Amino acid sequence: MEAASAKVFVIGSINIDDVYALPHIVRPGETIAAASKVVYPGGKGANQSVAVARGGHTSHTYHVGAVGPDGQWVVDLMRDSGVDTSLVQVQPDASTGRAIIQLSTHSGENAIVLFPGTNHALTPESHFPIDTSKVAVSASRGDVVLLQNEISHGPAFLARARAAAATVVFNPAPCTPTIATEYDLALVDVLVVNEGELDTLATALGHPPAPHVPSTMDNPHGESEHWRGALAVVMERYSTTLAAAVVTLGARGAAVGAPGRDVLVVVPGLRIYPVDTTGAGDTFCGFLVAHLARNRTAVRGRTATDDETWAAVLRAVRVAAAAGSIACERNGAMVSIPELAAVEKRIQFAEQHE
Repeated sequence: MEAASAKVFVIGSINIDDVYALPHIVRPGETIAAASKVVYPGGKGANQSVAVARGGHTSHTYHVGAVGPDGQWVVDLMRDSGVDTSLVQVQPDASTGRAIIQLSTHSGENAIVLFPGTNHALTPESHFPIDTSKVAVSASRGDVVLLQNEISHGPAFLARARAAAATVVFNPAPCTPTIATEYDLALVDVLVVNEGELDTLATALGHPPAPHVPSTMDNPHGESEHWRGALAVVMERYSTTLAAAVVTLGARGAAVGAPGRDVLVVVPGLRIYPVDTTGAGDTFCGFLVAHLARNRTAVRGRTATDDETWAAVLRAVRVAAAAGSIACERNGAMVSIPELAAVEKRIQFAEQHE
């Protein structure tokens, strides 16, 4: 049984996702007809909360957020997945956030337009309790707080999480060029980014932007190794405070590094045929946090340089990368998040056939 102190708080958005299937992502000035439209529950915060719960941390996963009456059905689905939604407020005169998602039926890639709605009505003082004398549930030392960049007052929420002495995991998505000045990233213990987010952050810190790599027969997706230098820049800038940095690499899996360790480790995902990549990153973040919380892995300061802690981080990344891969095999974001048992079974199969 999990200790009562092992709580995970996911502070983030709750959206309704309108997904349009298209031959390709719409270009500027172009109008094309969608083959279909499907409505899904979503929001990076909601997806990550469900991923934490489905990742095996069902006893103490709390979501901090807000919806309008039109989003109550999403909250119900989160609760059914094992998320405690007692900290989600329903605002009667507001609209839930919306995501307009273009999904390419050819490549599986997506493009997203966000309407924030109630996600921009959150304040730390009203929505995120840290004073146990005033509320029944609050964040404290030993807990994990997972944040993204889709809500209002994100920097204040980050500071409040640090004030609670919790382990802070930050996924700066969407990532803007001003992210390093808006947020005090020295308060972050574990940073999780994809290649695009990493490039934006590293460029803001003075690193050259990633060059365009054309697609070729040998490199059909235009992949590059630019992320290695970018990740090194980020870890160097926050070397005294950051415990670990993770960059997701799509079909290649994920890479993880830590200040004080000389080698970046690339952890493979699973071999799959992608259908929809929309929820892969959120699934990764949730499973990573679930694994760390479930095993009470303390990733703070320079603790990732401890061999036992480092091994636990690598295993968490392995599980998260596999979960993110599986999420790409189905349409939708929240609905595509797998259960831990299915992920562990696929990992076992992959390791037996490597």
